[in-house]
Amino acid sequence: MVNLSVSSSFTLTRNLYVRDEVEASLLTALLKRHDKHESYFWAYELHYSGFDLFAVLWRIYYDVYFELNPHLEGYLSKKQNTWETKKDAGVFAACAKNMSRSKPTSTVFLLRQHAASVPDARARGRCYPGRAPSWCAKHPKKYRSWLRAISKKDYPNIACHTYYLAREHDGAPDEMFGVLLAYFDGMFEVVPGTFDEARKKRAYSDDAHYLLSIIVSLLADRTKMPEKESATTMTIAASEEELEEVRALESSGAEGGCPAHRMLGVRRLYGIAPTIGGFSLARYCEEVSALGELYNVNSVWERFAYKTPYWDYRFKIYGGKYDAESKRVCFPTDDAREDFYDRYGLEPDEQSCAVRDRSLGPIRTCFWKSWYDSVFGGYDVPRVVDFDETFHFTL
Repeated sequence: MVNLSVSSSFTLTRNLYVRDEVEASLLTALLKRHDKHESYFWAYELHYSGFDLFAVLWRIYYDVYFELNPHLEGYLSKKQNTWETKKDAGVFAACAKNMSRSKPTSTVFLLRQHAASVPDARARGRCYPGRAPSWCAKHPKKYRSWLRAISKKDYPNIACHTYYLAREHDGAPDEMFGVLLAYFDGMFEVVPGTFDEARKKRAYSDDAHYLLSIIVSLLADRTKMPEKESATTMTIAASEEELEEVRALESSGAEGGCPAHRMLGVRRLYGIAPTIGGFSLARYCEEVSALGELYNVNSVWERFAYKTPYWDYRFKIYGGKYDAESKRVCFPTDDAREDFYDRYGLEPDEQSCAVRDRSLGPIRTCFWKSWYDSVFGGYDVPRVVDFDETFHFTL
């Protein structure tokens, strides 16, 4: 018997995938490059569920693409502006396509994981013994250990200092950016001259992550970056065929003439990547002891979908509201509930095993290195930090 008081992080998407598993599957598909259609599928599963897809794409970009591909920042920013002004959903396919064809690195991704995993007492980062180099006198005292870590390319220490200092007070990231400008003195060819200008280019709000990615890119081997105007710096538009594909993802299902109970069979084109067991997933929380049983209880999926914009809108059409005491979506009348289920009742417990397994299939229990090797093994990228063998990544 499943305890159905599942963690709030256990959130279902439009097609009743678990949200964090969709995000991990998108990252995996982009890095593996085996099937661009799968990348589009996971990206649009998030978008058509009503989630902020650009927030996910920016995080992935700064994690694995910015180091060697800083030119893509302006491109992504323009695409986001196009989305915000014209609501053209085709921009997401273009972003995913150009990210996937760029060479990734694991540096920032690993350092972000490291900074998040160290105890608070160590978050400040270690100081260096001995007399500080004379150049340190040019910079504020509280930033000298951070800058010394940068000068030594001591990446784990860079990450700890960056995250600690950036979260010290509200204006800290702007101050730190000024210190970096002074330290690198003219090397900032990949970012605007002020942090305020840089922040206007993106909606991503994690300043520490952004600062860390800038530092790593500035320290990167410039010979590994594509030359300006080279084929790898030229962006490619999504083809009309690809745009038709993502439009079809939106219209398939009940709104496209398919009965509600058959919608999952039509829309679930891919199964969750079985290799993402290297992440700390919501399905592993203590409250979820047998994930497959969750959908066998009548209407139980509602309580894990009501925070999803796609489902919240549809519940409200029929007056449905989530009741925290009963832990269910309550409708004003039985007729309203029946009408909702006539149109949107997906009946997940009635699906074939193949359809169910695309969302609820087993994910092999593994640790960080298994997933890491599966996606970065084909790239010539250094691993700047290691973790205990039982470590799991977070999104």
